[in-house]
Amino acid sequence: MKKVLLIVVTSNRGLCGSFNMNVIKQTMQIIEEKYAEQYNNNSLWLMTIGRKAHEYFSRRDYQILEDKSDIFDDLTFDNSSAIASGKVMGSFLNEEFDRVEFIYNKFKNAAVQTLSYEVFLPLEEPGQEDPEDYRLYL
Repeated sequence: MKKVLLIVVTSNRGLCGSFNMNVIKQTMQIIEEKYAEQYNNNSLWLMTIGRKAHEYFSRRDYQILEDKSDIFDDLTFDNSSAIASGKVMGSFLNEEFDRVEFIYNKFKNAAVQTLSYEVFLPLEEPGQEDPEDYRLYL
């Protein structure tokens, strides 16, 4: 794997306790454990969605492809899909990146958020999916 884009999603405000820091810590762990070579070769880029992620990583001189924190000002399906289908998929199709991954908190309720890490691109071939992804919740 040559070039990697990590899309890091936090909030714009610091009122969420560990909400933002957990995403940032998970991102740092992924970089250290999985993408250290890309980081050292300047082949790791971040797209930040949320002011807290942008502030943290820009102060530490990470390569930020783009900051999309303003999406929270008008969060709609059209605006969010424009990011995915525009810059992200376009960069992947133009072979600027070999892999695109998301790191974010999945909201369960006011007290519980689940830290999530997902591969966005490339899509996995059929048969490679984890059967755990198809659990039924009754």
